[in-house]
Amino acid sequence: MSFGLKIFILFFLFFPLFSFAQGICEIVHTQGIVPCELTQCPLCDFFVMLDRIVNYILFCVIPYLAIFMLVLAGLFYVGAVFEFLPGGFETVSRAKRIFFSVLIGLFVAYSAWLIINLFLLALGYRNRDNWWQIQCGQVSQPQIASQPQINPAPANLSAIQNPNPINVLNQINVNNTFNSDGDILDWSQIFQFFPQNPISQISNSSLSFVEKVFAQENISLYQPIFSLSVSGYVTLNSPSSFARIILEDKDGREYLVFEAQGPFDKGTINFDNVCSETCALNSVFPKKIKREIENATLYVGTIYFLTPQNKDKSEAFLKIQAFGIENYQREVSKSIEKRTIDKINNYNKTHGLRWVAGETGVSSYTYSQKKILLGAKGKLPNLFGFEYYKGGIFETEPPSSKIQPKSQTTSKLPPSFDWRTRHGKNWMTEVKQQSCGDCSFFATIGAIEAVTNLYFNQQLNLDLSEEYLMSCYPTDCCMGELPEKNLTHFVEGGVTTEKCLPYQYRKEYSSLKEEPLCAPCEQLRCKEWQNLLVKGKNYEPPLDSPGKLAEQEEEKIKIALIEKGPLVAAISFESLGQVPAHAVVLVGFDTDPVTNRTYWIFKNSWGNWGEGGYLKLSNLDPHFHFMEAQPVGIPIEISFMPNLKIKCVDEDRDGYCNWGISKEK
Repeated sequence: MSFGLKIFILFFLFFPLFSFAQGICEIVHTQGIVPCELTQCPLCDFFVMLDRIVNYILFCVIPYLAIFMLVLAGLFYVGAVFEFLPGGFETVSRAKRIFFSVLIGLFVAYSAWLIINLFLLALGYRNRDNWWQIQCGQVSQPQIASQPQINPAPANLSAIQNPNPINVLNQINVNNTFNSDGDILDWSQIFQFFPQNPISQISNSSLSFVEKVFAQENISLYQPIFSLSVSGYVTLNSPSSFARIILEDKDGREYLVFEAQGPFDKGTINFDNVCSETCALNSVFPKKIKREIENATLYVGTIYFLTPQNKDKSEAFLKIQAFGIENYQREVSKSIEKRTIDKINNYNKTHGLRWVAGETGVSSYTYSQKKILLGAKGKLPNLFGFEYYKGGIFETEPPSSKIQPKSQTTSKLPPSFDWRTRHGKNWMTEVKQQSCGDCSFFATIGAIEAVTNLYFNQQLNLDLSEEYLMSCYPTDCCMGELPEKNLTHFVEGGVTTEKCLPYQYRKEYSSLKEEPLCAPCEQLRCKEWQNLLVKGKNYEPPLDSPGKLAEQEEEKIKIALIEKGPLVAAISFESLGQVPAHAVVLVGFDTDPVTNRTYWIFKNSWGNWGEGGYLKLSNLDPHFHFMEAQPVGIPIEISFMPNLKIKCVDEDRDGYCNWGISKEK
């Protein structure tokens, strides 16, 4: 038998072993060597750790080391035969020694495993498929579920009942109370039970010391789930309180399992086998279940989930699968969205809040998509229904009685002003829709487009490229950028048109994945981009504003708005955590007839949202603050309109021109 034929036979015999090794390596790569938190490791996990170390060396290191040695032997052999390497017969002999050493090494390494496995097969060991793995766990016997329906959860929660009845689902008894953010459980630690135990419940205290040490590993630990729901109760301590349960998969994607959020939910709320975005899952591999809590107490009793062993025997899941998992979850989302809108409107009517909730361009977003929209690195804040805003003065608390402004008798400014109606024209450009935390680029471009109209005193309505600010300058891309930096870039390099560099929609990216979200500028922009630039000539610094806008700051903001055009502005959410603000365009103001104080008018970038894309926000709101504003500097140059002049407009024919906001005449 030739040496080459022996190598082929060796590869053929051990190829299945390499394929099997991929599964072992996947376990270690996704769950790590240590299966628990260092401060919460039972003795059983010590043996699991040792088992993973041995398996990793046996199946992840040795096979590739063997391949390396075989390749080395092959190089020696071929080099000697074709006289590429010196040594002649000695080199051939060395190659054969390496080859047979590898063969003997692999045989020694795996023969014990194979002998034990064959012995157990001969004995008819019923869990022989995974006898070599250590774990503390069990498998339940699935039953047939009832017909799946979208049944809303009680207590007007933003969730539904899991379409699968409890008796068809595996169960994890958590029975723990939480008051702060953190993990509820790590998926690699949840199967603390035996295969021979038919009851599909898991409890941290249900096993003896011996059982935990010698427990067998459950095969469903490394398999996907197709539904997940929870039972427990939550106590919200204030109108701004909230509590959430989140499923995170091994790729970092997050799914909302349950949420209760003030002020629309209040007091103590019980929930039983409910789900939100996890009622029907398309083969999700869990990593952990975690919690987000703000001034609330969350008790998690039981977690229910549907495994591959159950799904084909579940009538409910089979009907969902026939309908389409994505279609079904979309219908669940619509049901929850409608219920939430009704809940908000009922609360606003009862408590005298003067805004209306409805379907918007972002109200149907998933939890993960909302985090992406706001560029939230940590937990999503309490938005107080902001994503559902359709009109009225947005406020989180009822307005107080009329307050006499200090400047009411001395101010020469009008009680209201709006660039959408000034001089009988709408100087603002079309409302757009951002897809991630890039609001500052949309706010900057929105202000530049409007100020360009006002500077040239004509409705040019240029469509400029937000993507150019994101991708062609040093920015944090979907995490946004400070407006002053964007305006600096506008002066130093300008921006091109939307047609030259279209916006790249990013709604679906995972907020936890470390991946580039802005492609290189050179790959995106058109060839003639240099001839399609719009640039500012002067930089205007931000207007100083110490945090929440004080009353004495209002007049300064109003004067700048009237004299310099729409401003790039920022709204701060009190509980937004790591997200400092949401950027918008300030276009006007008015006087609140109830409080006699100012409310501001902003252009947002959430598409079909608010009053045609615009927001009215009270300056007195305790949770949403108008933080700062910055003008767009003029003059402005348009490279593709070199002969464009500022237009003189005499609408009332009195012989005097309206020159817009330009000082040039």
